[in-house]
Amino acid sequence: MLLDTQVLVWHAVGSKGLSRRAADVIHRGGNHYSHATLWELAIKSALQKVHLILDGERRTARDFMLAIAARLQLAPLPIEFDDISAVELLPWYHRDPFDRLLAVQARRRGMPIVSSDPVFEDYGVKRIW
Repeated sequence: MLLDTQVLVWHAVGSKGLSRRAADVIHRGGNHYSHATLWELAIKSALQKVHLILDGERRTARDFMLAIAARLQLAPLPIEFDDISAVELLPWYHRDPFDRLLAVQARRRGMPIVSSDPVFEDYGVKRIW
């Protein structure tokens, strides 16, 4: 399964906003994170819209992703040329460019996404929450 950016951040900080089902799926292993997630976190961290705290320590987006990917045994999902070009064809249910790219990646690979955001269902992606 593909993990949404918000889910990874919530997991790292132990947020009670994370559903029980999502937490169970995350801990099973064998899931993926998108390189788009690292990109999103890098931008939001640089703008100080998100503070990436792991084990009580502030991290760069790079260090956060490497640590959380190792801890949860996440496989990277690189952004492919056809992922980017497919974003153009999506309906405008959502304006967030990162979520749009995650929706494309999940659809193209037939992967469910672990996310609290129901907009992924509008794009025909099975959502686990």
